[in-house]
Amino acid sequence: MIAVQSLENACSSLDYSIRNRLGNNPPSEDIEQIKYPVGLFFLRGDRGGFGKEIVEQVVASYSFWNEEAGKYFDMIFPGWGKDGNTAVYLPEAFIRCKKEFEDISKWKYSGEADILLLNYDFEFKWNGRHSFYGNGRFNFDETIVLPMELMISEGKVSSLDKFMQELINCCKENSYRSDSSVLLKIRDKVAMPKGKDAMFAAIRSQFLKGYSKIYDELRPYAVCNLSQ
Repeated sequence: MIAVQSLENACSSLDYSIRNRLGNNPPSEDIEQIKYPVGLFFLRGDRGGFGKEIVEQVVASYSFWNEEAGKYFDMIFPGWGKDGNTAVYLPEAFIRCKKEFEDISKWKYSGEADILLLNYDFEFKWNGRHSFYGNGRFNFDETIVLPMELMISEGKVSSLDKFMQELINCCKENSYRSDSSVLLKIRDKVAMPKGKDAMFAAIRSQFLKGYSKIYDELRPYAVCNLSQ
């Protein structure tokens, strides 16, 4: 789990983590890119009501999720910092991050607890055999937008803790990373209610934020193209 204060901070933190992860097990030299599934957790720490309960649950589970996710799933918390092992909300940084991520995509913050599942594309530059460097970028071509408060209130998710464990378990089960996306496998496991597979296969397409009613109704389930 990575607490960040800007888009640049998010990318540099992920790049550092990926380079260390690959350091002892370099990929083959013919590979140009690896897609890593990541989660962007847009959670305001200054809310009341049910939103406050969700944030308190996240803060309480922060260390556990960090240990459990390990190298399998990178969770990014824009607008947050750390005080030891405790997550701390930074309102100015949250506003900055929200704007920066909105500027590079068609996603718009709902005002509640939004979780975005997408790929982080790490591109390699080779210096010779087993010697590489590189950096990545957030790719919004395949994005799963999960309005967590709505999903819990409507019974699509029983609890945030259960959802997170299912998500992390799925990332562990699909741990091989390559230039192919594993987001659809993750979606099939955790983002679709039971028995809805046929319906969601039919609605997999590109939804623009301009079609607000359709987008709002389908965004808990669909893989959307939210790239600029």
